Amino acid sequence: MTTPSTPLLLRRVFPHRADETIRCTRLLRSVPGKREVFDARWNDRPVVVKIFFHPCQARRHLRREWRGLNAVMARELTSQKPLFYGRTDAGRWALVVDKIVDSQPATDVFASLPEGPERVELLKKVCRELAAYHDRGVLQQDMHLGNFLLKGERVFLLDAARMKFRSRPISRAEGIAQAALLSVILTDVDAGDIRELCRSYLDARGCAPSPVDEARMASLRNRYRSVAVERGLKKTLRTSKRYQRVAGKTVRGVYEKAFFGNADLRPLFDRLETLTGAGEDAGSGKARAASILTWHGKKLVVQRYRERGLIPAIRRTLTASHAKRGWLNGYRLIMLGIGTPRPVCYVEFHRGCFVRESFLITECIEGKTLAETLQDRGLTAGRRETLLQHVWRQVHRLHEHRIVHGDLKQGHILISAQGPLLTDLDRMTVCAWDCLFKAWRDRDLQRLNLDGPGEETDRV
Repeated sequence: MTTPSTPLLLRRVFPHRADETIRCTRLLRSVPGKREVFDARWNDRPVVVKIFFHPCQARRHLRREWRGLNAVMARELTSQKPLFYGRTDAGRWALVVDKIVDSQPATDVFASLPEGPERVELLKKVCRELAAYHDRGVLQQDMHLGNFLLKGERVFLLDAARMKFRSRPISRAEGIAQAALLSVILTDVDAGDIRELCRSYLDARGCAPSPVDEARMASLRNRYRSVAVERGLKKTLRTSKRYQRVAGKTVRGVYEKAFFGNADLRPLFDRLETLTGAGEDAGSGKARAASILTWHGKKLVVQRYRERGLIPAIRRTLTASHAKRGWLNGYRLIMLGIGTPRPVCYVEFHRGCFVRESFLITECIEGKTLAETLQDRGLTAGRRETLLQHVWRQVHRLHEHRIVHGDLKQGHILISAQGPLLTDLDRMTVCAWDCLFKAWRDRDLQRLNLDGPGEETDRV
């Protein structure tokens, strides 16, 4: 792996042979086994370096990226300017492109905006630039907001290696499908917002919008949403500007960079068992325990899972540990706009080949469980009715996406200032079969039992 701030010696192969020294300053993205992307400087010029190291296909990936960038430039579209490519002193292929200074990833800008019209306006701007690409016969096969950069009012489309170049404009149906792919990032959206996006795209292409186009886009958006969530979940398991993978002989996991900053987490991993025992108890069971503790001034909830016996350890090693499932399920709900405490780290401890213990760390949110809230004698009838409506709305949204919690009860719903939050997600499942979904959904609702006193027995 290339280390930022270490000079990178590059023997340039094209456009002509020469030796170059490039200083990488920051890792932007890492795709394990395929490539790394760095912010860098070349002769005091800001550039972006992509290093390809797939054992068999690195050169093909580089050439595909190089040809795509040049094809975009030939069609006079906005993108990064290719400079040269060559091989590093370690024998890896590297591509150097011009950096678009003072630009921001569209995903970062989107995340900084509040839910509502401002996010829709941002997507309309992106759709208009997408229409320009489609008019010139360019189709991005990896369509998502992360492949766009924003600089003022200008929009730049990235990842030329995944673009197709045709001799005629992209068809209307394919264009609407791509706009629908962009719209899946919106969580709380109504039919009017989808119509606006469709009209913005078609107006930019000089086409008259029709109700058929709008209905098609709304239908495709619903279909693509689940695909986009699965793709986003894969990104939470690899090193990028948001997440950092941890891989050692006995420890594996991922943590969120924004929450921990530059803190060294190795002492936390070494002391997890001690910290969990010493923290304020938040619940326990035969196979798991949860504690609240403070780390560098931040409150965390640490859930500890132990595999009881060899067979469960083998099963969790072949599938996923409880902590990893909780991590993925937490981000699944966040991507779907369903309230849950944000996971910030998960770590697995291996003994030999098997996972024998795992930990899920989430942000600590102040509040009471639904069971405790309903038993409060000061709760008025009006407040109780409003609270239950909010809870039912969250549960309904969960089931709308064919998701069952698996252990839904009043003790696993946290009532906070952010509204009802679902917790303990390690048993959550996305159902593909109608019969199973209906049976498990009914079991969820029966166990939740909002008409009862809120005293459920723990699931064994």
